[in-house]
Amino acid sequence: LTGHYSTEYRMRHRNGGWVWVLDRGRVTQRGPDGVPLRASGTMTDITERKHAELALRAGQELFESFMRHSPAIAFIRDRDGHLKWTNLAFQKFAWGGERADYRDLSMYDLYPPEVAEDLLGSDAEVMGTGRPVVAEQHLPVRGRDAWVLTVKFPLRRPDGNVLVGGMGVEITELRHMADERRELEARMLEAQKLEGIGLLAGGIAHDFNNLLTGILGHADLARMQAPPGSALQQNLAHIVTGAQSAAELTQQMLTYAGRGRVAMRPLALPSLVGEMGHLLQVSVPKRVALEYRFEPGLPAIEGDETQLRQVVLNLIVNA
Repeated sequence: LTGHYSTEYRMRHRNGGWVWVLDRGRVTQRGPDGVPLRASGTMTDITERKHAELALRAGQELFESFMRHSPAIAFIRDRDGHLKWTNLAFQKFAWGGERADYRDLSMYDLYPPEVAEDLLGSDAEVMGTGRPVVAEQHLPVRGRDAWVLTVKFPLRRPDGNVLVGGMGVEITELRHMADERRELEARMLEAQKLEGIGLLAGGIAHDFNNLLTGILGHADLARMQAPPGSALQQNLAHIVTGAQSAAELTQQMLTYAGRGRVAMRPLALPSLVGEMGHLLQVSVPKRVALEYRFEPGLPAIEGDETQLRQVVLNLIVNA
């Protein structure tokens, strides 16, 4: 012993139990060789305080172990955005495994500038308001885009400095599922709209087809009564051709509505387009001239005549 001393240790009580004592005092007498011979001081029973300290330490160690191994991402950053503590889940998320040299890394070391600035902005909000902030954050890590639902909260140190603590869970798969659900809902809504349009188109097509039947019938009767080779006979032939083309259009509408039939058969495309000459000519302005250049010897194609006529008509009108 040299001068004053203070130490803590256990000793057995006379009742057989163990107690903690705080032994404080000073040396009052030494021998010729300097060895202490006598000391005076006090011994204080600190058993309850010691047990409280040990319980607090055990609780801290338990909590630290819990936080370190928690499946939720957890971290602590200072006001400049530098990491001060992370748990294993954060390290696995950010680096794919445990890492010892994460301390003092900034957000700019981990993420692109725009992401780092967004994170620092929410950190500043936490420190400025003193209230927690909950946000879904997009974090590009290890070559992939991740989404994390994070809650940040202020941590006040005894010296007055404020740190930012945070815990989060990755919701990347949930985001993807939500996106897929929204896309599916949009497709279902579009399908419902198309079904409604198809029903409307089918109804119109049936009514229009009934009108065309009357036109064709009366045109045929008029052709039977018109003098052969007359201009009236030619005009009636154009009426029949136009009505037949309109009937084909109604068939297209029925096909679109799911109520028609597609008749696939071999077709000579030059002959099909040539037969549409008058219809095509009346479908374009008079200042536009149609000139046909058919390659000789073209092989037949397999298709639906009505649909091909509509394709050709659409091409000419749109052009």
